[in-house]
Amino acid sequence: HFVFLDTIPVHPSSGKLNYKALPSLEQILSDAAQEGVDFVPTSTSEIIIAEMFADVLSLPNSRGVDVTDSFFDLGGHSLVTIPLLQKINTKFLISMELSDLFKHPSVRALSHFVSGDFEEDTEVNFLDLQAEVTSNFRIKDISYQMRAFWRHVEREQMYKTSRVLLTGATGFLGSFLLRDLLVNTKAYVLVLVRPPRENEVQKGGTPLDTCRARVWETLTSHGLIYSELNITGVTKEDFKNRVNMLVGDAGLESLGLESEDFDYLAQHVDLVIHAAAQVNLIYPYAALMPSNVRGTANVIDFCTTGKVKPLHYVSSNAVLPLQTHGNGNGEEIGEEVDARVYGQQLKGGYAQSKWVGERLVSKAIDEGLPAAIYRCGNLSGGVHGGWNPRDSNLRLMKECIQSQSVPIWSTGTTNNTTKNTTTTSTGSLCDFELEMTPVDFVARFIVECSQHIRQANRKTFHLMQTIGNRCSLSDFLRICQEVWGNNMRAVSLEEWIEHKDVTMTVNEVLELCSRLPNIQPLISLIPLIIMLLILIVVVLLFL
Repeated sequence: HFVFLDTIPVHPSSGKLNYKALPSLEQILSDAAQEGVDFVPTSTSEIIIAEMFADVLSLPNSRGVDVTDSFFDLGGHSLVTIPLLQKINTKFLISMELSDLFKHPSVRALSHFVSGDFEEDTEVNFLDLQAEVTSNFRIKDISYQMRAFWRHVEREQMYKTSRVLLTGATGFLGSFLLRDLLVNTKAYVLVLVRPPRENEVQKGGTPLDTCRARVWETLTSHGLIYSELNITGVTKEDFKNRVNMLVGDAGLESLGLESEDFDYLAQHVDLVIHAAAQVNLIYPYAALMPSNVRGTANVIDFCTTGKVKPLHYVSSNAVLPLQTHGNGNGEEIGEEVDARVYGQQLKGGYAQSKWVGERLVSKAIDEGLPAAIYRCGNLSGGVHGGWNPRDSNLRLMKECIQSQSVPIWSTGTTNNTTKNTTTTSTGSLCDFELEMTPVDFVARFIVECSQHIRQANRKTFHLMQTIGNRCSLSDFLRICQEVWGNNMRAVSLEEWIEHKDVTMTVNEVLELCSRLPNIQPLISLIPLIIMLLILIVVVLLFL
């Protein structure tokens, strides 16, 4: 808070500031309460919730919590939302959910919510995504620098060396991108990694050491380290000599770097692969905007500062509507489609934030920035490398193997995600489909395009499978039966979720099988998927 003083208290003898004469926080808050200032907790419920905010956020004084500030603006994040919800539900004997916290994020709003003194919105809040694009877009005039850029490209093609700025290397796809850059190119890679928390820095170490260890651990956990059994992995020598860590944050101005470091890198980096994103299907747009929108805007700003640097932007199939919304006539959505027409059809915060981020890149391309966009689907494990342990497809297949059963049909009436649907005596036969694009294929394609900007420039690529070419649960059952015989059986979805080894719900399965826009891909991935399924079953057999 800003406090306005009539005069600055000083020591009469020295003229220096008299710190003891400055008003204390308690005095400021007390005066504000007497004057009826709006930000101070006053009611019993406001005081209790403010104390909860201070507790989970480790704030020094609950009286300093502004009742109009959002919990997330005060430092709230996914790790502390659950403890806050537990405290509120226990104290006020209610069943508040995470979505309620997003709708009522401040102390005052929560106070009204727990007392029932609020009105539900009868209309969905309208979010003008095009206005978000306009407000976040900024780009320098790069027409003059483009002449030097294309001459530089010719030189890079001759010597095949470059300095690559990579974001998102601690993520699933990002780790595979780093592996491919080190194994299949001669590039030097500068990896932008968010600064660690204080308790994550080892004693005697530095944030840079912690970030480096985090990236190495990510490579290790995904099976991307060189060994006699994995000759396509990253060697310690390459990681030491060709990878430099940058402690920063794409969501901050100048990527969170010191100004001199930012200016130096702006002149010496040759290309950027922006794979960092906050992926959360529950959070609203406002919570994801700093990472997915502002972060993209800052990366574009970096690409146009100093010499021009081509941008390879990792987008998502989430920027296109589900097949149930579609384009109205069931036609496939090609790579050349103008995604602007689908913006207002998107409902989830993640889809909206990625759509705005992609539109920022598209506008930058229109202004002359060399760039390519890669719309990725659901990424499965690779032929060489591990699987994302948080992937829902992997979870479903593991629970099928543990329960020795596969949900092939549903006795319910709601399903519009089928490849083949026929009526039988047991109900509606629904061959659920899973979209699984091999992560190493996607990473290799992006890295190859990054080395050939003339061919990739101004293009959008769909790196995913189309409907009718995806892996069905019938395919998975057939492969499992080849390994285990008739021990694996087909059951209804409703019977499957009742098994003691199954933790997924009907809604989770239906959502997993319906998050699939009707998209025309780059190529068919069926051979790779069949190979992956066989590999998955064999690996899970030994777990």
